[in-house]
Amino acid sequence: MRQYIDLINESAIEEEEVLDEAPRASAVWKREIPAKYRGLNLLGRGMTSLVFEKDAETVLIFTRDVIKAEYMRDCGIARYVDAFDSHMHPVPAMREIEVIVLEMPKLEKISGKNIALVRRACKEVGDVLAKARQKFGYRMSGKQAHELAVREACVHFSEDENHLLYEFWSFISNYDASQFAIDIGPRNFLQKVTGEIVVTDPVCAKDVIEILDNHKAQQYRDQGGYGRY
Repeated sequence: MRQYIDLINESAIEEEEVLDEAPRASAVWKREIPAKYRGLNLLGRGMTSLVFEKDAETVLIFTRDVIKAEYMRDCGIARYVDAFDSHMHPVPAMREIEVIVLEMPKLEKISGKNIALVRRACKEVGDVLAKARQKFGYRMSGKQAHELAVREACVHFSEDENHLLYEFWSFISNYDASQFAIDIGPRNFLQKVTGEIVVTDPVCAKDVIEILDNHKAQQYRDQGGYGRY
C-alpha cells in the first residue's frame, strides 16, 4: 500500500487513514497527530478538534481553536499539555495555526434530570439571542446585530451566578464578538460521574471557521460552481 510521509513527525501514515478524512471538513486531521500520540483511540471529531482516549479516565483534545482552548483552560475544564506546528493539513492557511493539546477527565453523556436542565438552558440562549437580533437586525448589518446580541446575552447571563451558563458568558465577555461564533446545543454538554454538568465547547473561533468555509467555497468554484456553495 502506498504511504504518505509525515514530514513533521518523520513517520508514515497509511493511505486508508488519509482517505478516511477526505470528505470531512476539520481544522485538525489525524495525519497531523505526532508519533507519540499515535495508536490512541479516536473518540470523536468536530469542525475544530479531534478527541482521543488517553486512558480509561482521561482524554486528549487536539484543536486549532484558540478561544475554545482558552475557555476550557480558564474555566478549569481542561489543562494545556502540549502544542505543535504542522504542515500536513491540506488547507495551506490552516498550517499557520498551531495545534493545541488539552487533557481533561473523561466525561459522560447527559442523563436523568440533567437532560431537561440542558434543554432549558439551550432554549434560553436561543430566545435571548433571537430577541436581541430581532431588536437590532432591522437597522444594522448581520455582523453588527450579532455583536450587539452577544453583548446583551453576556449581560443577561452574568446576572445569575448559579446559572448553568454563567461561567461561559462571563469568560466570553472578555472577547470581541467578531472573534467567535456561539455554538450552544445539547451536544455541547456532558456530565461528571457526580452528575455535575460541564459546558464543554460552546464557542468556535471565527478565524478557523472562515478558513474552512473559504476552502470549501474555492473547491466549489474549482468544480464548476458559481459563488458560495
